[in-house]
Amino acid sequence: MDADMLAAAYGRAAEIPRMYSMLVVRHGRLVAEEYFDVPIRTTPMPVASVGKSIVGALIGIALDEGYLVSLDQRMIDFFPEYDVPGLDRSKRDITIRHLLQMRAGYPSDSTTEFFSLLTNSRDWFQLIIVDWPLERSPGTGWAYSNAGTHLLSGILTRATGMSLLDLANRHLFGPMGHRVQYWPRDPLGYCVGPGDVNLSPLQLALFGQMILKNGYWRGMEILDPDWVAESLEDYSATSWDDYGTYRNIRYGNLWWYAEVDGHEVHFAWGHGGQFITVVPTLDLVVVTTADNFLGDFTSNSWNTESAIFRMVARDVIPAAY
Repeated sequence: MDADMLAAAYGRAAEIPRMYSMLVVRHGRLVAEEYFDVPIRTTPMPVASVGKSIVGALIGIALDEGYLVSLDQRMIDFFPEYDVPGLDRSKRDITIRHLLQMRAGYPSDSTTEFFSLLTNSRDWFQLIIVDWPLERSPGTGWAYSNAGTHLLSGILTRATGMSLLDLANRHLFGPMGHRVQYWPRDPLGYCVGPGDVNLSPLQLALFGQMILKNGYWRGMEILDPDWVAESLEDYSATSWDDYGTYRNIRYGNLWWYAEVDGHEVHFAWGHGGQFITVVPTLDLVVVTTADNFLGDFTSNSWNTESAIFRMVARDVIPAAY
């Protein structure tokens, strides 16, 4: 890493409002880390939609362990009590694959309206499966869907008999010597699929390094390498084509994809500026955390988020060239 460029990047990071941390891992070594405002090196905090990429890993584990048969299993088969008269027939065609790729047909729902409906609902599955309308047929287009990832939580829990928390500790973080302490739950007791699992910056770096190494951690296979490769594919165009120096922004299986100066970049993206950025060609992982601006979808959160986006792409990644 270019020490001067990296130092300049940390100087810019320190000026970003409500940023908490940045860790840089190169060639498997933690080469730089800094914490802003509060010392949170090992303190678990809500990581917003970075949790979606954790859910994606758990789907891969459930397939590998035989809890799930195929990504083409229908969503409704896991929720037969919600297959009620009058249900939109298209919802019976939604598969696990559609949910993973955010192609189930649900509208984009990172809105105050949607989360207000959720928090006022005593049965999130009733809201999402029965009441929340589709805007297109499953498989015909992409839209960012928190609703869909909560259905994945229900599918995993019903298929494995374990909560996302227990599944992650038994098969994902546990084998790497870490434990997830807290994952918030809905009123029925299911872990929140859209995110907000509590993880420390070091745990995020550990997860990112495992993804960079195609599912391996210190020689031990945590995820099937084929599943990692499948997750990082760029299946869908998104609402953004370019953003700053990020080009061709696309979506995989609960992972984002972009190109920065000709390098493929894969990232888990959480509201407010939680990122795990993986750059395989540079053997690089960058983790940032910030205030998750819970419930705030105004420019306040986006200003911090976009500043972190720019700083990582323009300052940190080029330091590894």
